[in-house]
Amino acid sequence: MQERRQRTRKKVNSNKNSKIGAESVVLAIAMIFFVISIGGSIFGFLTRDTIATMVVAQGSLDRPIIINGIIVRDETVYRAATSGEVVFNVPHGERIRAGTMVSSIHTEFGTALSNEQERLQERILALQEQRVEVSAVSSDVANINTTISNIFVSNMHLMAGNDFSHIYTLHTNVERTLEHRNDLLLNENRGAVLAYTSENRQLANRIADINSAITASAGGIVSHVVDGFEEIFNTENMSYITKEQTRMRVDIDPLHRVRQVGPNESVFKIVNSNDWYIAAYIQNDLIRGWNTNTNTTIHVEINGRFEPLMVRVHSIYSGEGESFVILRSTRRMIDFLGMRSINFQTHDSIFTGLKIPESAIIEKTFLKIPEEFATWSTSQNRMVTKIENGVLQDVHITTRALRNVERAEGYIFIMQDFNNLRRGEVIIHPEDGREYRIEEIVVNSGVFRTNNGVASFTSINMDGIIRGSAGYVILDTDLNFGGLNVHDRIVTDAANLNITEGTIIHQMGG
Repeated sequence: MQERRQRTRKKVNSNKNSKIGAESVVLAIAMIFFVISIGGSIFGFLTRDTIATMVVAQGSLDRPIIINGIIVRDETVYRAATSGEVVFNVPHGERIRAGTMVSSIHTEFGTALSNEQERLQERILALQEQRVEVSAVSSDVANINTTISNIFVSNMHLMAGNDFSHIYTLHTNVERTLEHRNDLLLNENRGAVLAYTSENRQLANRIADINSAITASAGGIVSHVVDGFEEIFNTENMSYITKEQTRMRVDIDPLHRVRQVGPNESVFKIVNSNDWYIAAYIQNDLIRGWNTNTNTTIHVEINGRFEPLMVRVHSIYSGEGESFVILRSTRRMIDFLGMRSINFQTHDSIFTGLKIPESAIIEKTFLKIPEEFATWSTSQNRMVTKIENGVLQDVHITTRALRNVERAEGYIFIMQDFNNLRRGEVIIHPEDGREYRIEEIVVNSGVFRTNNGVASFTSINMDGIIRGSAGYVILDTDLNFGGLNVHDRIVTDAANLNITEGTIIHQMGG
């Protein structure tokens, strides 16, 4: 005891200089560790890989999506009763009444008589030009000649841009006007041409008796174009049109008309109604807001350019990813009379929303566990207790609110971390000790936000996502509000980098 007291006392009575020296050594050691620690942090900060980030902004993408469709009309095809040459009495695109003789089939003998009549008519027209006496129809002919000239002048600008589809319309209009003028000249009952005009009428009657006339049983619009699909695609069966049929290409020459036919072959058709339809399969994100019996505007391709067309949604047959849609229109029937296949866009192709790189989107696996198995630690961190090798181990967790995932009352979602908590492990109820094996998982898409320099997974809503050709996508702003927002900073290439929750981000980017 005596000896111990002497050591204690010796320690208490140590000189002042020794005490100061000891304190100096401790302080110096502490400073060395502090410098090493700070220097290491600075070195690590300066030498670790830089990760590209960006600030989320409201942006736009131009994604023109061309949809293929099939035109459906209420059409009646008229066929030939005999073989011969087709002669049309009514131009393409003209509206007629029931009982109108649209065309006739000229037999071989009838064709010979027609050729004879044609030579006779040429002689009559030549005499009309040479005659010196006053013609009863001269003023009418002069007016018609002026009309023909005006037709050419008014149509020339339509072909200025190499758009030759109007040639057929121009040809029809001029031909119709010339026929009217020639009828006046060929049927004049006076002067030097009287004998010839009488013979012309006799030939016309003989030709009519020999040739087979085709008369329309109902009124409508005449079309010289018969593509063979009139009875396949009609208003009664259009709801059964398949996707493959809507994407087939039916190429029709607008200048083509039937010249020769055999028995029961198609000659022309009559479109019986102004209502015409477009059947197509369309991606659901392109028809959001469409409802049956509502009007909308689509952009249809005519001669290489897209023009607006008002249509009415006739019916929608919803499907997963895309829907079968039938649109009805009563406008511009003549413009599409010679078409069966059609290309169109549903609306303006500019999409606006949260614009981010597609490479920023990454999928993560989440564990679904009952909320009652999670508790709070003394430091107010959420945690679960798992069994590992028979030993209880507390694991800190971070729950996530997932978008595009059906919420389940009483359950929480935890990002799977193979180093701490993963599928198949068993957790313990904090109160009654019940065991729960983690089996149910959910895969969810999201981005890594880095607003505070630390990576934090944020779930995103992928409904209605628009993908562009430049590697960017547009997310719906409203559907992501409260999760991913304008001005958030995100990792731009999370899909290709090994980013984990809590990674310190040495960021670069705007």
